[in-house]
Amino acid sequence: MLNGINSAENPDRMKKSHFLCFLLSMIYLHMSGGGFQLFYHGQRQTGMGNAGTGLALDGSSIFFNPGSLVFNRSNSVQLGTNAIFTNTSFLENPNSIYQANMDTLLFTPIHFYTVWQGKKKVQERKWSFGLGINNPFLGGSKWQDDWNGKFISQELAINTFFMQPTASYKLTQQIGLGVGFSLGFLSFLSRRAIEVDGQGGRVGSVRLSGTGNGLGLNAGLFIQANERLSLGLSYRTPIFVNLKKGSVRFDVPESLRDVFPDTQFNTDITLPGTLNIGIGYRPDEKWTLAFDINFTGWQTYDSLIFDFAIPIKQLQKHPEEKAYQKSASFRMGGEYEVSPKFKFRAGAYFDQSPVPDGFVSPELPDANRIGLSAGLGLNFAPNLEIDLSYLFEYTGERTSFLSQSQFGGTYRSGTNVYGLGIRYNF
Repeated sequence: MLNGINSAENPDRMKKSHFLCFLLSMIYLHMSGGGFQLFYHGQRQTGMGNAGTGLALDGSSIFFNPGSLVFNRSNSVQLGTNAIFTNTSFLENPNSIYQANMDTLLFTPIHFYTVWQGKKKVQERKWSFGLGINNPFLGGSKWQDDWNGKFISQELAINTFFMQPTASYKLTQQIGLGVGFSLGFLSFLSRRAIEVDGQGGRVGSVRLSGTGNGLGLNAGLFIQANERLSLGLSYRTPIFVNLKKGSVRFDVPESLRDVFPDTQFNTDITLPGTLNIGIGYRPDEKWTLAFDINFTGWQTYDSLIFDFAIPIKQLQKHPEEKAYQKSASFRMGGEYEVSPKFKFRAGAYFDQSPVPDGFVSPELPDANRIGLSAGLGLNFAPNLEIDLSYLFEYTGERTSFLSQSQFGGTYRSGTNVYGLGIRYNF
């Protein structure tokens, strides 16, 4: 996704951008394979392997498929969150005793939806409107400051908040269309060690942080083919984010402050678009089944241009090519209504990594992922529903080296995700 620096720029501008390109490239490594692009935007869907494009379940249609929103049963207010725990270890090579463990971090993405239906009866309804707030991109990492890969990464944190006002229109009794405007806010922080004397002796660090915003669309088509079969298609556009006056701060000896002055930078980032295809099937009144395919356009990251307000000659780096590829994920799950007050859910998925060998980095190592999930739906009152979910994601082992730095080894990762959602229908 990052294929170096635009060669049309003048040499001085290229030199200014090389180091920051190298440093911030860590952000996009974690975006691959669904690791940074989160699908935890509805507890019912999370319990079913994050599948939901082909279903009209609740207010989460605002995210999964705006076209199905008009087929929701009632007005509603919905709030949910997840607790994500990720553990990653690094082994330098099979014959080495050196091993490092990434600190266990807690991420808590939220989702909020409110839905207003023009008419309560689905058969009479033509319009539905909604508002969604969520964190579709969220993640980070933190290694020990003195670990062997400290010159590549010590810490990374990135977050987004998206607001999406949505309208859904029923073309016929079987077909719904929907569109939402996604206003996204992005923030990040990254930190790594630097050699301050060029002799491999004294070590300092550099910390970068910045914020930006962008605008995109989320459009969907929903077809209720018959009482049992439904089909969904949705597309979230790439979002162009402009980061201005980002902060560059150095932790170096006071005697070197003139050599490493704090400064600012500007850059542009494009968050990838996603095409989603879904099928929903209800074999009887008790069962609901779902199958999704997601295609993410990571190849949009062909280059990044960063400008320092003050050039830092000692931190010039060569651009780092990524050779990223398009990726796909496959999700399936089901819900079984044990009784009017109790539902059980289960699901599984496979996420394909777009990062080829030779480009895997310790900033947030990526590999193909397999996920298993389960969930419960509890109806304590006629209009109040509580949803619980649990998901385990297994990344497994991947041995790879960064071609440019020749740093690498074997990475092992596993993620536990716990979810809680509350929905009030009125």
